[in-house]
Amino acid sequence: MSSAKTNPRSGWSKLDSAFNTRGSESAQTSVPVLTQPPVLRSGDEKPQSQPEASTGVRFAGLTRHLTKVGLQCDNNPRERSNRMRQRLGAGKRGRMKRILRFCFVAGCGVASMLAAPEPPQKTSMEGSRANRSKATIEGLVRDMACPIQNLDGNATHLSMKCALACVKAGSPIAILTKDGDLYLPISDKMPDYSQRQRLMPFMGKYVRVNGIAFERNGTHAIVITEITEMKEVHVTLEGE
Repeated sequence: MSSAKTNPRSGWSKLDSAFNTRGSESAQTSVPVLTQPPVLRSGDEKPQSQPEASTGVRFAGLTRHLTKVGLQCDNNPRERSNRMRQRLGAGKRGRMKRILRFCFVAGCGVASMLAAPEPPQKTSMEGSRANRSKATIEGLVRDMACPIQNLDGNATHLSMKCALACVKAGSPIAILTKDGDLYLPISDKMPDYSQRQRLMPFMGKYVRVNGIAFERNGTHAIVITEITEMKEVHVTLEGE
């Protein structure tokens, strides 16, 4: 037997070198490096298809296509006219909506005003003791002197010539109802002021009056808040 000692690391070193050498050879042979693109010759197979383009490339192509279509529409008079007509139609519809919205709001405001309760009718002597009431009367606007002195005078017959002469001479203007009551128009403030100018356009006409009525021992007065002619009531005038 030989007495020479063997180095245990020498065997491991040989294995490592063999493994490294083998690995480098396999790496060199398994991954070929192409420095030039392959040249196609007659009879050779066609290379495989290129990979699909990325999303960015597709988006850029779509953008160029849409731009081209838009330019074509701008160059086409009919397409340009259709686009302009669509824009004008949209503008008109918007304006119509705004007008309808304004009319609706205005109508609601008017309706609320009409539906609101009327303000209380008052006079400057509101706290005084009196026989007063809110009233609506109907009658003939005329002078006061004739019906007091002539009981045959009524609310649908009069001499217009006589009534105007009395009023121009200074006779008070009154409202004679079909029941024969005479209402003297008064103001809503003190001192009292004449209602002649307000009633002159209604001389010889049958009217409806809304207001505050007062009564004392058979004498009637009214504060006029609204007066309108009742054209459906015929008044006979002497001389017609």
